[in-house]
Amino acid sequence: KYTFVKYLMARKTKKELILEIFLQEGFPELTQQVIEVINSRLVEAYGSGGMATPSFIAQTLIAEGQKVYFQEQLDIPNQVESNNENSLFSLSFDTLASAEKSILVLDSYFHQFQLEGDQEKIFYCRDFAKRVKLRAKLIADNEKLPTEKRVVKQEIAFWFEIWLSTPEIFKDWLALRKSAKDFQEKFGVENN
Repeated sequence: KYTFVKYLMARKTKKELILEIFLQEGFPELTQQVIEVINSRLVEAYGSGGMATPSFIAQTLIAEGQKVYFQEQLDIPNQVESNNENSLFSLSFDTLASAEKSILVLDSYFHQFQLEGDQEKIFYCRDFAKRVKLRAKLIADNEKLPTEKRVVKQEIAFWFEIWLSTPEIFKDWLALRKSAKDFQEKFGVENN
């Protein structure tokens, strides 16, 4: 059924509707469940082609100064030997400390998959890293956010840039980076 409400919703741009849904529902942050709600409403308004990618939704909300917090999910098909549980593990990139721990977890899985010769899982690790780097860059470029947050996200994007180009030396590079004078001046000794 095509109702008048759907007609009115369809008259808005996808970006306008994403922001409206986010604000009307009073969501405190962007999570996977929020993305699903937004996408179900977009499909309701625009049909099956109305779905938006998580990064499009995040970009839209960030551009409007909304809080976008991601507890990243890396879903690698098939079993990842993680205490024989499931293939899903959570990574966080809110702070430099959590980003360091998370990227090192990703790095260890990546190297494990390289040893096993599992190209599909290697691809998923690299793809995940590219998405996190993109999100960090988007947040770093958002002038509506506090400078401290933007600087941290800029640094995290830089880490992923290095990891994506030379994962085999990343751990050593990160140790050197954290001891660098400009890093110490920006983030202090406690992050070392």
